[in-house]
Amino acid sequence: MRLPNPLVGLTVLLGIRRAVASRGTQVRQELRYRVPPGQDPAAALAAVREQQLEATIVIDGGYEDVVIVCDADRDRERVRRTLRNALVDLAGAEVQGPPIRFVDELPDA
Repeated sequence: MRLPNPLVGLTVLLGIRRAVASRGTQVRQELRYRVPPGQDPAAALAAVREQQLEATIVIDGGYEDVVIVCDADRDRERVRRTLRNALVDLAGAEVQGPPIRFVDELPDA
């Protein structure tokens, strides 16, 4: 029985090590949408999840934020369109609200 070339084994191990190390350095990006009064955060959450984006509702300083895990630069306008077209509540009310702005776009951010 012939043993594998040690150089091949070393190359494979280094590749695995690099993959594991790079996984740990990836930054999880997100967009935070502060839900305006009168809008049900569950409706915004449902609209975002329909687009196959990971999202959750977080209460921060008395505000309800929908936190969307995505590439903040690449997906910003797509998420904005999704939220703009979202229902105000799960009962189906459609009301034109304020412009969609994310927390990092607010004047006091």
